[in-house]
Amino acid sequence: VDDFRSTGTSHLLAISGLHVGVLVAMFLAASAWLFGRRGFYFLAVPLIMVWAYALVSGLPPSVVRAAVMGSVYLVAVGIGRPGSIIPALALSAGLMTVVSPEIIQRVSFQLSFAAVAGIALTQPFVPQWSPPGINDKQTWWQAWAFHLLRWPFVALIISRSAMLATWPLLAFNFKEIALSGI
Repeated sequence: VDDFRSTGTSHLLAISGLHVGVLVAMFLAASAWLFGRRGFYFLAVPLIMVWAYALVSGLPPSVVRAAVMGSVYLVAVGIGRPGSIIPALALSAGLMTVVSPEIIQRVSFQLSFAAVAGIALTQPFVPQWSPPGINDKQTWWQAWAFHLLRWPFVALIISRSAMLATWPLLAFNFKEIALSGI
């Protein structure tokens, strides 16, 4: 654990909201394929699976936050409203502190919310590149190269925004910041 912490990769060991996000996407796609996108039926499967995962994982703050945010996202999909990260994040923080007011003092709660807030606040700065159209001068491999290069760049921006948002909390609580994590 100390080696992971000193290299800035301890988040790889944590049960995190990323797992919940993957579950939502995976079960939403499977449910929409099985049931179609009619009514709210196709949203029930991912909603149940997200909360089942949260219960099985022991309800750590990062997973509860992600489960609430995933639920808000699924409701937004169900009523045809675009999702927004900041209101869903605020709602999950409010619900969690109503249920357990002392949770706000837990480092895992603070790190989880700081990371997601950092990601949400940098979203407007993530380039919204569209793939180049294939014409006489471009080939299919140039379009594929665009996609292959875009995703690592976007992932780098997102991970750096989460890292920058959590550095003050890491420095305060653990008295170290892993510069090698950059």
